[in-house]
Amino acid sequence: PSVLWYMDDVLMDDTFQQTYEGTVKNGLTIRKLERKHTESLLRCLASNNNITRPKESHVQLKMFFPPQGVKIQGPLQPYTSGRVYYISCVVWGSNPPANIKWYRGIKGLSDLVPLSSYNQTVTHSGNVSLSWIKYLPLPSHQRDLLICRGSNQELMGHQQFVEDFHRLEIFYAPNVMLTLGRMVNPKDLEEGDDVYFSCNIDANPAAYKLTWRHNGEEVTQDINKGIIIANQSLVLQRIRRDQAGSYSCEASNVEGDEVSSPVAISIMYRPVCVKDQKTIYGVSEHETAHISCKVDAHPQAESFSWSFNTSSGGMNLPRNSFTNKGSGSLLSYTPQTQMDYGTVLCWAENMVGMQLLPCIYHVIPASK
Repeated sequence: PSVLWYMDDVLMDDTFQQTYEGTVKNGLTIRKLERKHTESLLRCLASNNNITRPKESHVQLKMFFPPQGVKIQGPLQPYTSGRVYYISCVVWGSNPPANIKWYRGIKGLSDLVPLSSYNQTVTHSGNVSLSWIKYLPLPSHQRDLLICRGSNQELMGHQQFVEDFHRLEIFYAPNVMLTLGRMVNPKDLEEGDDVYFSCNIDANPAAYKLTWRHNGEEVTQDINKGIIIANQSLVLQRIRRDQAGSYSCEASNVEGDEVSSPVAISIMYRPVCVKDQKTIYGVSEHETAHISCKVDAHPQAESFSWSFNTSSGGMNLPRNSFTNKGSGSLLSYTPQTQMDYGTVLCWAENMVGMQLLPCIYHVIPASK
């Protein structure tokens, strides 16, 4: 008889041989199986005439092969932090269909964090797999890798996989922190000192606008007043007491605006006279005038002194003639003669120093 090999309906080998035992043998060797051979039917046909139907034995080829390609699809860049994205990945060319896994590469491809995926499906053709993830980007993901990897589970002994990756670009609103210069102590500032602020901004894309505020009001550069704004710094030269209070910086980019937590500074200064207080006292001889001296100071005034100004110079008034309370002092002054009318001066002192200009009060004869 003749023994022939067919692959499906294509003759593959007709070189049969008769053995010593009287049987006929045909051994088929396929030197290189290809992907197109999968599911093919190998048929061995034996026949000794052209009349009867040949005897047949067959085997179907079942082949495993790794995936050929992979592609991440969907919106790829940039991503806005906090917004949910649905990203898909397709893997093709695997038999059986590929298994798909997602990772986030923190340090390139060496440090991988697995990501949960959903609804892996296989197309009708059987060798294309699709998977998708629900991705929530965070600022910490900036410049990480989004990785999709496809592999054939039947080939675990000699693993072969394909992967596609995308470098993450994460947009996020500014993260802002305001700090004082290293040498600045906010609790030990005196009028006339220099103060430095630094606004530290972490934003992607970079902030296009930086606004400085003092007690909620915008601060603008005024070199003549010692207010200098440069890069991300605010400099207050020869600071004044009205510049005490709360400072903040606000940064803006395409993702939004963010205001820093406030930084408060307190400025110490020598006592100064309170405006719009009574300065003229009219009294008769032997009548007592109660003269109130009020000052503004930080910290509060610790001591007061009074003097009577004469043409020959100042004369200190005795300590028992006045009482101090908080930020003020009350002098009891009684002119005895016409020579006792004139100008009375009040001086206050705190830990910063003595008042530079005294508060001035005039004691005049009472009108009749």
